[in-house]
Amino acid sequence: MIDIHSHILPGVDDGASSLEEAIEMVMMSQESGVRKLVLTPHSNQSQRFKNYYPDIKEKFDAFVKIVHSLHIDIELVLGMEIFGSENICDHIKEGKLIGLNQTNYFLIEFPFHVTSTYITQCVKQVRKLDIVPIIAHPERYDCVINNPGCVIDWIRSECKLQVNKGSLLGSFGNRIRKAAHVLLENRWIDYVASDAHGIEYRTPSLEAIKDYLEIYYGIDYAEDVLYKNASMIFQ
Repeated sequence: MIDIHSHILPGVDDGASSLEEAIEMVMMSQESGVRKLVLTPHSNQSQRFKNYYPDIKEKFDAFVKIVHSLHIDIELVLGMEIFGSENICDHIKEGKLIGLNQTNYFLIEFPFHVTSTYITQCVKQVRKLDIVPIIAHPERYDCVINNPGCVIDWIRSECKLQVNKGSLLGSFGNRIRKAAHVLLENRWIDYVASDAHGIEYRTPSLEAIKDYLEIYYGIDYAEDVLYKNASMIFQ
């Protein structure tokens, strides 16, 4: 499996708070069957976590060196979970924000309360930069909870959609779980990821969600959202 969304890089956001916890999270991910793990610290949040490039790359390289010294059999790559603010395009042009493994696939999140129109306008601007936006956890946004079909506009704008494993398993409440299932039932979802933040709650293990997806949505679609679609990013 490939996990394209995790907060494991230690001490940079609200994910792993220590090197020890981060290493345990990497091991947990590997043991669950993940072979490529993208570290996506929150970025472009001016009031909390800026985490701009190249500073975040230096922290990533130092962490990878430590993980390699422990001979953990997993590939780590760098990305960002970018906050979809009004300055996002300027910061992309300035080289402060990067895609997953420095590809043109950018993982972008939005405030939970924004309108679908705001998201549509933002991703259309990003698309003009020849970037493919991956919208992080759309099932958690109010506009999707109230009207899941609004994601069709984003898909028409050539966006990709990523659902959190915790949303499907009910970690964020029944309304979000229901929205996540509607998105999957309509095959609007391209990736399922951990959005891991710790070792006890919102963990990086994907073993349970793999079984869940295979049972309820079939082996082929489970493989698409947990491996095949993500592998195309890195090709």
